[in-house]
Amino acid sequence: MSEAGDSHPVPNTQYPAIPLKTGSPLRFDRHRATRYEMACKWYHMCPLRRFERQGLIDEHWALTYCKSDRHWKACRRYQLEEAGIPHADNLLPDGRTSDRLAAC
Repeated sequence: MSEAGDSHPVPNTQYPAIPLKTGSPLRFDRHRATRYEMACKWYHMCPLRRFERQGLIDEHWALTYCKSDRHWKACRRYQLEEAGIPHADNLLPDGRTSDRLAAC
């Protein structure tokens, strides 16, 4: 049985505790089968998610930039947003604009 105050009757020694930064959401990268700590903070508000749902762009952008370990910092959209500089919805993470997305 457990000691008074313990929340688990048997200590889990099979899976040792992994220290994580508090407040960092964990995400699973199915392509590399590893866990990483952070994605772009603008991910859920980014218009690229809408274009993905509409089938106008594929998941490549999200996997390469938005959900990557560190590459999201290289996203031109992220850089402009952080600097407070307005940018078009059709701006891709690599800095190119898409005429196909401009019409949407």
